[in-house]
Amino acid sequence: LEYSRLAGYSRAAKVVLLHGSLSVVEQEMAVYKEAFTKQHFDVVYPSEVDEKSDKEIDGDLLNFTNIMDSVWNGRETDWVVLMCLSPTDGEHCLKPSVYLNLKPYQKVSRIPGLRNILWKKDALCSTMFRARHMHAFHQSPVSPLCWILPSQLDQFIASAQALNSPQHWVMKSVSSGRGQGIKLLKYDDILTLQESSFNTRAVIQEYIPNQLHVGKNLITVMVYVLVTSTSPLRVYLHEEGRAFFRQPQKDGFSKVLEHVWHVAQFRQYLRRTYGVLTEQKASQSIEQAVVSTLLIAEPLLRNAFRQLFQLEDGGYYQCQHCFQLLSMELMLNKTFHAVVMEVNGQPPLSQLPLGGDSRNSNKQSVAKDVVNLIFGTSLVARDVARAIDSVLGANVDFSCRAGQEICLSTGDLVYLLDSKRERQFRGHFHQVYPTANGAVYNDLIADLKSELVDNQHDPGLSGTQSSVDLHNFLTKLEITYQTVSMSHSNSRTNSEDFINPPHKSKKSSYQEALIDNVFGEDSDHHVDGCSDGILKFIPIVI
Repeated sequence: LEYSRLAGYSRAAKVVLLHGSLSVVEQEMAVYKEAFTKQHFDVVYPSEVDEKSDKEIDGDLLNFTNIMDSVWNGRETDWVVLMCLSPTDGEHCLKPSVYLNLKPYQKVSRIPGLRNILWKKDALCSTMFRARHMHAFHQSPVSPLCWILPSQLDQFIASAQALNSPQHWVMKSVSSGRGQGIKLLKYDDILTLQESSFNTRAVIQEYIPNQLHVGKNLITVMVYVLVTSTSPLRVYLHEEGRAFFRQPQKDGFSKVLEHVWHVAQFRQYLRRTYGVLTEQKASQSIEQAVVSTLLIAEPLLRNAFRQLFQLEDGGYYQCQHCFQLLSMELMLNKTFHAVVMEVNGQPPLSQLPLGGDSRNSNKQSVAKDVVNLIFGTSLVARDVARAIDSVLGANVDFSCRAGQEICLSTGDLVYLLDSKRERQFRGHFHQVYPTANGAVYNDLIADLKSELVDNQHDPGLSGTQSSVDLHNFLTKLEITYQTVSMSHSNSRTNSEDFINPPHKSKKSSYQEALIDNVFGEDSDHHVDGCSDGILKFIPIVI
């Protein structure tokens, strides 16, 4: 199985095709191009604007349009990766029927259906609304309570009136972004909404009490999330990210554009101000909120795939060709519990003008690690076979007939091979699901099993099972990998989480400089309302 997949990739023409408007393609690929070039890919551009006349550009665009039309319809197959760089869903890059005929090594940088499940504000709200009655979500919410207006206005008003204590709410316009169109509502404002027959599409969220502040500023954290499999889920977090300082509520919580930290700076601040254990707690909470959000979304994605890719046997199409880089913005409270506020299905990776050098380095690191992880090649089948044997022994079954307690289909084996291979090329990404610490998701998995997932689905010989079906097995497999790794060396394990990177990577010079500028090389400075000193900020162009 491993040989057949890798052999096809080794013989394929290493071509990257780009889908999207010319301006977006040129901006985003400025970051990705170097990474693809180092992997010996040829990138097919619509045009080279700086070097050609308008007439030549028009000709190139026409030719490019013809190529993409052939890709869309499945006539053009001589490519390895299709980069979808428009703010649309995966079905707008390829015809659904073409997905079913892709070669094993071909990749598409979009997960069909994700836009209407997590990417849009109202989609995220709808998905979390479905999960709010689950015990695990109630015990540890991963997103604020929310309602979609105007369709859920009456439900929202009933909930708001049921609260005994004064409560604030945040209303966001569905169409606006980047912190715009945000209003803080009090109880009197809610009554006004009811009386005015409010009919504008918006999302209204619970106002998070006791928000974490740095000095006088509310802070939110943006992390890069790479999803390389939706079911079973496989998720990575990147070491890079951003911590945004926000204006007070009277100014609509807009970002303070001249005050932005790298995630490394934010973590350093937490360590120096609150201690190492608190910093680890905050990072664990961020990781768990990200993974839980995607686990909740998984059964909805499976249903979306069933509707989009209608297989003749009624089975489930698992898009093993699909991957997507996301960004998630989270907020923490003063007990360092994190909740997901927004999901962006196309994080902007375009280069910034002079003054954004450090952020450009950040984006280049993310793009490089995405390409290396997705297209790394190595032989891992023996390691995977040994791990399966260690966990299941003689109990493993590959026929996947209905009624069996556990089986591994061909699709499941491909998932395991890809997981092990990606681990070896992850760079500054850290695998956060599946994980050796999978027990922290047991309650959520149990809720999903009983309430959201159709457990009667038979994966057949080539389909894949869900995270719910394989969660315990995948957790044991990660523990096995961890044990083997520890037995071979004293280095940190391959299953470390976002808090404890698998290797002590040397910080880049710009990261060191930024951290030293904020805290001083040997500073013991504590920032608690900024009463003991002045906190320095590093201006980064947004």
